[in-house]
Amino acid sequence: MSPAKAIGTLHFIEQTVYKAEKALIAAKFNGITLNKKPFDAQKDAMKPDFIEKNPTGKVPFLETDLGCVFTSNAIARFVARCRADTSLYGTCFDDEGQIDSWLEFCTHELEVPLMTWVYPTMGLMEDVPKATSEAQQDVKKALTTLEATLKGSKYLVGEVLTLADIAVVCALREGFQRVVDMGSTSPEIGRASCRERV
Repeated sequence: MSPAKAIGTLHFIEQTVYKAEKALIAAKFNGITLNKKPFDAQKDAMKPDFIEKNPTGKVPFLETDLGCVFTSNAIARFVARCRADTSLYGTCFDDEGQIDSWLEFCTHELEVPLMTWVYPTMGLMEDVPKATSEAQQDVKKALTTLEATLKGSKYLVGEVLTLADIAVVCALREGFQRVVDMGSTSPEIGRASCRERV
């Protein structure tokens, strides 16, 4: 049996690979192949065909035969929806709405503050102590929300793993590897329970 043809090429930046991992993990769960191509912002962003393919200039982006899909959540949604016979994007219209809600939560309530905390440790942005402190508080709030939801279910939506779980785990993994430790969250948040899912 020959390997399935890739549905496209996923361009991503190595330092922020967690964004691309949302789509890569979704592809594995859906049995879909994606070609991977690390993006060098210094060289590749200057190539004339980059803006032609990807007018927003956002990375990651998925280059397909039919055009370009950009931003990490849009790419992950595209990959998850490529197979209607799996439950990665839910099993009904209501599931899809809940998954979309958790993807928005992941971006705005979790990733933005978490990466405000993480990126200075990676040299990707300047460390602003006030911003880092506020980000830490926002991450605690997000973890509290996640913990409350996961007390009643193993997954964020329904009884099966969905794209919502994948997106949250990708963001959390980066944070747990780099900045989150036992002193940074209160015991009430149940960090150990969240960490088990990462």
